[in-house]
Amino acid sequence: MGFFKRNRTSDLEAVANAPVGARVTVEGTGAVIGGTLVFENAGDRWVEHRFATDDGRQMWVSIENFDRTVATRWDLADPNAVTGGPDVARAGYQGTPFNRSETGTASFVAKGDTGCSENGSVDFVDFSSGDGRRLGFERYGEVGAVRRVRRRATSASTIVPTTSTATTT
Repeated sequence: MGFFKRNRTSDLEAVANAPVGARVTVEGTGAVIGGTLVFENAGDRWVEHRFATDDGRQMWVSIENFDRTVATRWDLADPNAVTGGPDVARAGYQGTPFNRSETGTASFVAKGDTGCSENGSVDFVDFSSGDGRRLGFERYGEVGAVRRVRRRATSASTIVPTTSTATTT
């Protein structure tokens, strides 16, 4: 049984269930899962992995399964380019308007290198744009709000587990 309480074998669900240290391919580049946050809010669960890519980049990807399994890549937003904030109905980023779509508080458990305590809570406010991009505000415990821009992965196949086959001679 997988992370999402369903017996599925999709690549994304395999990545969601992968432990810290597992190798995956993200957007065509090899990566290692360096840290994982597992969130729960009102019975919904989702996972975010911090990937260290083979070309030296760090990226966060969340994997959620509400109606279907979706991967979302997160990038830190330039705070000077964000207008509005978590207390307003509309915000903007680099000229794109975003409407508030979801708010809440989730509990989390952290594994590996995440920059968070082993467990705690996060307050979040999510905004959506007309073109599918998202803007999120998060506050972990007493730490100030962090602004991140989310970009939906183009397809579920952009993140897959890496399998290696041992060979003998």
